[in-house]
Amino acid sequence: AWDKQYVKFDDIDGMGQPSYRYWKDVFLITSFDDAKYPALKVGDSCFALFQNVGGDFTTVYYKAAIRQLPRRTTGTQSPPVVVVDFMDGTDQYLNIAIPASANIECKEAKDGVITVPTVIHRMCAENTSAHAAAIAEFERSTGHRHKHSNKHSPTSASKTNKPK
Repeated sequence: AWDKQYVKFDDIDGMGQPSYRYWKDVFLITSFDDAKYPALKVGDSCFALFQNVGGDFTTVYYKAAIRQLPRRTTGTQSPPVVVVDFMDGTDQYLNIAIPASANIECKEAKDGVITVPTVIHRMCAENTSAHAAAIAEFERSTGHRHKHSNKHSPTSASKTNKPK
């Protein structure tokens, strides 16, 4: 938490400036198949990372809809694949198959890489236990009296050639 209104995000790969978002615009990173949450079905809204031409993934999740979920198979070595339609207002990014997880470079990770789900629930963080914990930590660390005088506009920098 940056304060009670904003969340500050440092750029995961260290290439850009931090961004600020309102709590209502922050989503939990919970995989589409996380057993703690209701299972997503074909047609459900989700967020998904976009795979660039070079094979790397964006560090920004985009609105999408599930077109096909992975089939549960045993003994296979290939990673599960989820098929999504990106909801960017065009018909250009439909029926896109992406692996269920991806390795992303991360300057803060011990080995410089983290594994993240590529398709996540659209679950707002505001008013969740994660939100309450972040606000409690903010209040504890600031003694309840710290307020940032600088006003920040919510920002988000995309790392892809994909049109918005």
